[in-house]
Amino acid sequence: MKGDGTMRKGRFLLYLLAAAAIVIVCSFLTVGASGFSDVEDDRWSGGSIAYAGEHGYMIGVSEDHFDPEGTVTRSMAVTVLWRVAGSPENKGEIRFADVKADAWYADAVAWADRCGVTEGVSEDLFDPNGAVTREQLAAFFYRFCDKYFVYEDIPADLSAFSDAGEVSDYAVEALRWAVGAGIIVGDESGNIDPHGCATREQAAAIVTRFDGKDKSKITDVLSPIVEQAADHAEVMMNRILSNRENGVYDLTVYSWEMGILVMGLWEAERYDALENYYDRVIAIGDTPTVTDGGLVGHIALLMWEKFGDEKYLAFAQRILDKFEDWPRDSKGQIKYDADPDNGYVYVDGTGMATPFYAVWSYLFDDAEKHAISVLQIENYLKYGVQPRTYLTFHGYEKCSITQGELGWGRGTGWFMFAVGAVMRYCGNDEINAKCETYIEKTFKYLMKDKNMFSWSLSEPDGPSDTSATGMILWGVMKAKEVGLAGCISDRTLKDIAFASLGEIEDGVVYGSTLGS
Repeated sequence: MKGDGTMRKGRFLLYLLAAAAIVIVCSFLTVGASGFSDVEDDRWSGGSIAYAGEHGYMIGVSEDHFDPEGTVTRSMAVTVLWRVAGSPENKGEIRFADVKADAWYADAVAWADRCGVTEGVSEDLFDPNGAVTREQLAAFFYRFCDKYFVYEDIPADLSAFSDAGEVSDYAVEALRWAVGAGIIVGDESGNIDPHGCATREQAAAIVTRFDGKDKSKITDVLSPIVEQAADHAEVMMNRILSNRENGVYDLTVYSWEMGILVMGLWEAERYDALENYYDRVIAIGDTPTVTDGGLVGHIALLMWEKFGDEKYLAFAQRILDKFEDWPRDSKGQIKYDADPDNGYVYVDGTGMATPFYAVWSYLFDDAEKHAISVLQIENYLKYGVQPRTYLTFHGYEKCSITQGELGWGRGTGWFMFAVGAVMRYCGNDEINAKCETYIEKTFKYLMKDKNMFSWSLSEPDGPSDTSATGMILWGVMKAKEVGLAGCISDRTLKDIAFASLGEIEDGVVYGSTLGS
């Protein structure tokens, strides 16, 4: 009997194991390809939900539930786009009283606000749990795409939808784009349902379609432009160095023209060409006589950071030693013209010195250099730009009397150098806000009537100066590298860059001062 009992217990255990196996198998069959038990394999959104989950764009409301028909909230919507953008870290304060710093969506809300994807429902409220309509979701994606990506789109005619007249004015352009791009589709009744609450499965479908579109990031679009410009930069750099080595004066090896060439080669990752430059200029042994050396100095610092070769740091130290004794005005502003009889501070010096100090402060956590960088920006914004338009004067005098042409192209470019460097390397909330205002107001004027070269204004004694275009692009791109300057779309930058390249031939930029 004892043996029979043991056998019965053994059979019972086998039954339990078999039942458990059946349960496990059934649970796998129920969960399906999406990984969620409430998303059947044949559900229209199943593939999109699986895709959004695999790419980390959307997760379930629990371990095995997605809630496909649940309403998308404002916090959910911006978090999806934030993840598509690569989940950038938030380094600033959140201005909304209803978004706690430790909320799961806090970084996404701060990013969306900063980049212009969506504003709050009021000055200090975001309403993270508020429902998102289909037209609002379209607007979020439209603004996001305009800031981060570049691809051709054909706006749709919304009149094909029976409820097209219900679309809010602010959302018409966004919905035309979304429908034309195939990101949002109507229902079986021929409605676009603009005011209907967007569901989680609809959001998954939209982000999947959006991700599958043939589009490029601005860096991808600009890459061939950068390569072509870098080819020209190498031609010019070698010509200048060869002339100098042969005793022929051709600008100087520390000139602002050379500094811009070196900066361009850095952006194009032409490290061999840069090493060639620094080896040759070190051998020549010249000492910088103006603040122009700040441009090649800050790239030397970046070369040292990347390769660890002490020759680059030693080179940068020579620049710093020179700068430490450089003339400054009573406000601490570095002067471009070292002539003690000249009381003016020029924007050229601000644009050349600030990137050098900004990178130094970034690499060595140097509070003094950080303060100098920020001071250069704050002083010039206070004394050297027109308060209403933010157009840059060439210079200002110690009594705050401005000098030089208002809105002079290269003056704007020089200051954009300084602005971009501070925002990229040593900005804080307060100075970044001031810099973003400068960028926004400057572009509002420069892009007036969509004339992207309205900053190519004539110098008092020379031709129009298109060389400022590259400077302005560099400054804005530096800001965008850290998620700032959201007011300027990538499409705008692409258009400007392509047009700028049309001015270059055989190592010369036409329509610019000295063919630089």
